[in-house]
Amino acid sequence: MLKKLFYIFIIIPSVMLSQNVVVKGTMSSVNAGYEAAVVYQLNGAKQLYVNYGNIKEGEFLVEMPETAKPGMYRLIYDFQQNGYVDFIYNNKNVAFTFDPTFPSGTTKFINSEENNLYNTYLLESQKHIQKLDSLQLNYFNIKNSIDKKIIEKEYQNTLQSYN
Repeated sequence: MLKKLFYIFIIIPSVMLSQNVVVKGTMSSVNAGYEAAVVYQLNGAKQLYVNYGNIKEGEFLVEMPETAKPGMYRLIYDFQQNGYVDFIYNNKNVAFTFDPTFPSGTTKFINSEENNLYNTYLLESQKHIQKLDSLQLNYFNIKNSIDKKIIEKEYQNTLQSYN
């Protein structure tokens, strides 16, 4: 009886807790050229190698080592075209789907609220930056000073809403 209690309260929970944390991804369009998914920890301007997993039929699984610290990580799947997905790792499984031809606009995180918030932030920032770039281009192509003043005001409003 004592042995059974020992297994129930000590051995089984420790085995369950020692299960590996993984990064799992599914590509919506499969490209036979993608062979491996490599995870790097982003540390300032450096990318520190963490682990890799093979890509099979558009799916991959990368085990995170127990020593992996919470923070920003990058999964690179296309070494020729620099295709990658950035994500927040918080000692929990991360799962997502994406189109490898356009990851920045198609990545959907399945089980990570912090990554969904981060992804939304990136998409919204991208919209503001695109609008600011467009206004700058128009500003330098317009000769009329009245139109330039309108664009200046719109630029300032967009910049304020971005900040």
